[in-house]
This record gives sequence, structure tokens and C-alpha cells, in this order.
Amino acid sequence: INKFSFIGTMGIHFRRLAASSWSKALLPSPSISIRADFPNGHSRQIQRCFSDKFRLSASLDQSIERSLTQLSLSLSSLPPQAEQDSARNDQEEEASFSLTRPSLDCPTFHLPLDIQNRVDMTTDDALALLQYFSEEPYNNEIHPWYFRALLDAAMEVLAVRPAVVKVPTGKFDRAHVVGDLHGSLPDLSSALVALGAAGGGLASDAVVFNGDFVDRGAHGVEVLSCLLAILIASPDSVFLNRGNHEDSAVSGAYGFREEVETKLGRGLWPKVEEFFSALPLATLVPSELAGGAIVVHAGVGLPSLENLSKGAASVVKAGDRVTDLLWSDPDVEVKGLRDNESRGAGKFFGVDVAGAALDELKLKNFVRSHEQVYSGVQKCDLGDGKSLYTVFSVTDYPNWEGCNEGGILTLAKGEDSIPVPSRYSSEEFPMVSKTASSVHSEMTSLGTSLLTTLKTHKAVFHSSLLRASADGRRVTSEQWRSCMRDATGLDVGWSELEDYLAPHVKRYSAKTGEVTDSDLIDVEHFLARLEDGAGGEADRAFRRGR
Repeated sequence: INKFSFIGTMGIHFRRLAASSWSKALLPSPSISIRADFPNGHSRQIQRCFSDKFRLSASLDQSIERSLTQLSLSLSSLPPQAEQDSARNDQEEEASFSLTRPSLDCPTFHLPLDIQNRVDMTTDDALALLQYFSEEPYNNEIHPWYFRALLDAAMEVLAVRPAVVKVPTGKFDRAHVVGDLHGSLPDLSSALVALGAAGGGLASDAVVFNGDFVDRGAHGVEVLSCLLAILIASPDSVFLNRGNHEDSAVSGAYGFREEVETKLGRGLWPKVEEFFSALPLATLVPSELAGGAIVVHAGVGLPSLENLSKGAASVVKAGDRVTDLLWSDPDVEVKGLRDNESRGAGKFFGVDVAGAALDELKLKNFVRSHEQVYSGVQKCDLGDGKSLYTVFSVTDYPNWEGCNEGGILTLAKGEDSIPVPSRYSSEEFPMVSKTASSVHSEMTSLGTSLLTTLKTHKAVFHSSLLRASADGRRVTSEQWRSCMRDATGLDVGWSELEDYLAPHVKRYSAKTGEVTDSDLIDVEHFLARLEDGAGGEADRAFRRGR
């Protein structure tokens, strides 16, 4: 159970006190609050944090994430024919995929191009693109040809960058780290405003976007488009690190692939996979900026960061140093490394590992993201003047159902200076308001992605469930879980996934007027959801018929 405390007089700062053993070493960190007065809704926000619903939601989210990760890791156990057919269809569509530049009267944002039709953007152009996407009701889209042009131009920048990028010495007065964004346009706007409030700029300072640009949020395409534009506009000062969601298997499970194919068509997905594999894995900030920093999405791959190569389009199954860098979590009760059972990938690493990595590179700060922290930025003292920071830039995570702040971290000139967090809440920056039209249920999108994956095995599930059914129509929860395990060969968290894949039969009491869930699952309803996803036409038709 998550426990929170309310501290400070300059804003709302929540810290998770019992979520993991790592929290035992947490120390208050110096901060700049973007706004000095209390947000008007702070009482409501605190109540939300303490509510049983919030705590149950956070616990359920963690269980489902673990199950989804395990499922992604185990997909190779599924019968291969459907996956081969899908891959062949993708290849055929990519081979036939061609786009022409949209005419000027096409209702889209027209990117500035050079005489060779290559993207030629300034920082102002990139911010204009962000503002275009942010216009209510949040349905402005980018033309596929322009999205492809952004990917091509960004790939030219990334192609010459190694797996571990070094920020040049003697060039910048500040470096800023932006954490997970997860397809949230408002939080990208907030992070950039916070960056400006800290005295910086996209062109004048080094800015590291530390992975997990996509998935979970409704606007992964738009957030990624803006980041590509920012990189193209300021290639000497902007750095993109890879996160665990910049992975073809993970983004297939968590919704970004479906978002790309829905908004832009299937033909662009192979290019997105190329982009994932081109991303660097870590960025090193020089010691002249607050003692310097290792900036990596999750953890550290031993024995060192030397001789690293960029990963493939998907690395979640690899179990190597690249996987560790993108999936690991710190734990003060661990010395060295141990398997990260809670995520199903990566490692737990101890203070000694983080400290050794800093000693090897003669740096003072280990900066990561990957984990939600309720104050946006969290600090842990590693001893000997070294610190570990977790930077998380999405507010009210996930999907504005939580109550955390977002934040960025600034490392200013001076080896003895201390990194300074800038925090913001979901209500602080009106530049982009969060409307109901842009809020999507994360759990529904996760379930839909899984249904899409499992749809190809519908016939196997059908026969297995009918054999288990006593009346040829319904099965119990235990029978459903057993059939799913047997049919797929995957021993993952089917209990946690059950509600999203196979909702229970409802029972109505004429006496009390109450509607409750039974322990039964209707086989035909489950198969209807497999056919076109939760809320799809077959699903709706089935429910109308019942």
C-alpha cells in the first residue's frame, strides 16, 4: 500500500514512503517550485491520494503491468504461424507504401522544408507544432508524409551518435533532464515551461529527454513528432535516450503501435522500429555541470558502459546489458544485482552498483526515470557526495487518475553546485488543458492490445473453452484461466488480466435491484471481444443481444 505525506510550504510534494525498500534512503531534495501558492485543488488532490480507490488502482496497475511484461517476454511460446502471417502482411504493406507530399491546402501542419524536401526546422517551428497539436479539441493530426519526413531527418542525427552520448564540455551553462512523458501533450508543454522558468532554453542549454515518450497516453504520435522536431531544430543541444517503451514488443502491448497504425497507417511502423533501434542508451553530462551525471532511463548495465551497442527494435527479451539499462530499478537492500521479478525484465541494483558506475566515470549524479515518483523528482543519497535522482515528468499518472506532480532536473555550472528540481502539477500550466476528450482509460487500451495479439488464436481458445464448459455456453473463472494457460503455454498473471479480457456475466436481483458479477464468463462474449476488441462492433452487438 502506498503511503503519502504532505510536506513543504511552496507547493504540494508527495513522496512514496513504503512503495519499495529504496525509499528508506530517500532524502528531501532542494527544489524550485514553479508557483509559490497552494494550487486551488490541493485538498481534493490529497483526498484522492488517500482514497482506497486510488490505492487499489495503483496496486492493480502494477499487477497488470507485471503480467503484461511477462506476456511480452513469453510471446515466443505462442504458435508462430499467426505472427509470421502478420509480419508478412507488414512487409507487403511497407513494400507498397508510398506517400506524396500533401498539397498546401491539405488541412495539416505544414513543416518547413528545404529545396530537397527535407525538414528544415527552427525551435520556434517545433514549438508551433506543439501548439498546433494542443488546440482543443485535440484532434489536429500530422500528415503521414510529414511524420515520415520527421523520422528521416531525426534518423540522420541519431545515426552518427553512439550508444553512450557525451554532452560536450565547455559549451553549456546548464543541462536539463526530462523524464517519462508517455504520450502526454500537456506534460510536454509543462516540462518546457519549467525548463524556461529554470533559466534555460532548447537551443542554449543541453536538454536530455530520458525515454518513454510513448504508450499509455492518447497522444504518443504527437509527443514523438514534437520531440523529433525539437531534435531536428537543435541537434547540438538536444539528446534523446531510449526508454523501455521505445521497443516494438512493448509498444505493441501498450498501445503505441495501434495508435500509429490508426492515425498514420500500417506502412510507417517499420520506420518507427528503426527509430527505436537508433536511439542512444545513455547520455553523460560533464562534471563541470553540478559534478556531472550519468543519464539513463532505468538502471546500469555492468561491468561498465564501455563497448555498448545500440539495441534491436525490441530488447525486452534479450536479458542483456541493454535490457538492464532500460528496465532496472534501484533497491537499497540489494548489493550488486538481482533479477527484477516485479517487472519481469531488468535487474534490481544496489547503492554499490550506482556508486561504482559514478566512480568509474568520475561523476557525482546518477539520473534515471522509469518509476513514478509523487514529487516529480526524488533524490537518494549514495554517500561520498554522490546522489541518485529519479525524474518523472508525467503528472497525475496514469492518465490523470493519480495525484503525482511532474518534474525536471537542472544541473547548472559549477562542480560543487547541486542539481535543482523544478516541479509542476497538472493544474499549474494552462498552456494546454486536459480535457475529457483526450483522456483514455489505460487499462482499456492495454486490454485491447492484448485482445489484438490473442485474436489470432481464437479457434484454439474456442475449442478449449467449449470442452471445459458444462453447458456449452459458460465457464467459471478458474476454468477460463486454466484454458488460457493451457492454450497459450504462458503462465502469466491471467487473474489480473481477466477483467479486461473476459468480463463476467452480470446477475440482476429483482428483489434488491442490484447488478453484480457472477463467477461465470460467457464464451461467446469473450470470443466477440477477441474478434474486434473491447467496445468494438461485435462486442457491442453481443451486449445489445443480451
